[in-house]
Amino acid sequence: MIKYLDYYEVQEFSTIAEACRLLGLNKSELQRYAQRYGVEPVEGPSGKWGFPRWLLCNLHNHIYKEQREQTGNDPVFQNGSRGPWA
Repeated sequence: MIKYLDYYEVQEFSTIAEACRLLGLNKSELQRYAQRYGVEPVEGPSGKWGFPRWLLCNLHNHIYKEQREQTGNDPVFQNGSRGPWA
């Protein structure tokens, strides 16, 4: 399962290497997910390639949802129930 990512703590721009570390993916996995969801790295202010915060968070959300569907895990609330509609 993809690592938890606190969107408020993410820098304004993350290089590809930083994005790999934050998401817990290797470079080829990150590339595969980015291509699948149409998220292309951009050249940052320092001339390095990476992702602006909003784009990295968007990619993380896509990966999280995909992996959650594959495992069949519904969100579990703090008291262990599946929520009021279960």
